[in-house]
Amino acid sequence: MKKRLKQMDPGVIENALAVFLGIFVMSALFFLMLSVISGIQMKNRIDQTARRAVLLMETYGYLDEYSKSDLTVELEESGVTDPKIRTLGYDKEGNWGEVNKSAPAAYGEKIEVEITGKVDIRFLKTQVRILRTSTSKS
Repeated sequence: MKKRLKQMDPGVIENALAVFLGIFVMSALFFLMLSVISGIQMKNRIDQTARRAVLLMETYGYLDEYSKSDLTVELEESGVTDPKIRTLGYDKEGNWGEVNKSAPAAYGEKIEVEITGKVDIRFLKTQVRILRTSTSKS
């Protein structure tokens, strides 16, 4: 084995080292890219859930407890821990605040859905806050 190493040109080991170093760097970049893509997919799922909440708010003027729990489960499945959903809007008296079945948002008035929670992407733990605004059509 030693004879074989001695017989090789001095540049062969340097070339092999450069190739292995290049493969290592490319592998690290590939895994980093995969973690970034998973974060983007998580954000898309959370945005889809927020859009569903806005559509329900537009239709009914509020989110009932069943819809909130369903959306909360969907957020947890998307990777959000401790999700909270707030629904705000103008009621029939023109007061801004939480809307519910007893005080739904008035027709044509502004409504907001705010989703907050914590997300854990491979190298990063952070808070997420998504705010969607629309107009009540109920």
